[in-house]
Amino acid sequence: MKIFIKTATGFAWASFIACNLVLAQEKSPEAKPADDDPSAQPIVKPPKVESVSPGVYRVADHITLDLSKREISFPAVSNQVNGLVEYALVHETGKTHESLFRTKVSPRNLQAALLLARVRSAPGFVENLWKEDRLKMDVSASKLSIVVSWTEKDKLRSSPLEKMATNSHSKKAIAVGSFIFNGSRFVGNVFMAEESGSIVAVYADDTAMINSGDYDSNNDDVWLAHKQTMPPLDHPVTFTLKFPPKKVPLDKR
Repeated sequence: MKIFIKTATGFAWASFIACNLVLAQEKSPEAKPADDDPSAQPIVKPPKVESVSPGVYRVADHITLDLSKREISFPAVSNQVNGLVEYALVHETGKTHESLFRTKVSPRNLQAALLLARVRSAPGFVENLWKEDRLKMDVSASKLSIVVSWTEKDKLRSSPLEKMATNSHSKKAIAVGSFIFNGSRFVGNVFMAEESGSIVAVYADDTAMINSGDYDSNNDDVWLAHKQTMPPLDHPVTFTLKFPPKKVPLDKR
């Protein structure tokens, strides 16, 4: 299905379609509500979408989608600067005791923004992380470059998210280009990322919408917050998700 964005109204309608694509594409196979029971059917309200400037939209108040720069940005807060972590980002109601950052942004609205940007999810990506011999998957259309930026002592600072956690065994940061948009899912009426609050996982979590594909992402006791690259505790930051350029089909003539 093609979604053409010409006006703010058209974009709002596209957001409704995108949210229902979340429902249709990410619905868990075990969730089988009865067709004749309306209360058992998931009800998804599209986020509010407003045009800010040509090619730039505000999604649900806190998310900015810039189609020309091919990026999505939103506010977050530094949550943990040392110790073991399993997440890079969670909702403030999620597992904040093991996450580098927390945010007020709704996981469902963020997934809707990613779908509006036509970023492809990578089904089966998280399941593959648990395999002894991982299959080769083409996830190039789902790869996200995530940058965290903040102001400290009147200076603008930024860092790739991968540099903010290190492996206690190898002493290396998360591998560059590891973060993949796998998309979360529905179980019954529940959108799992919204329920768990999991947004960006360092340790594989199939409820999180974005996961690291680093070789040790299936190990829950090796990832440590890297204090040297982290902003101060409880410091406001901006998350920027840069998504891949659109692939232009080859001319077969």
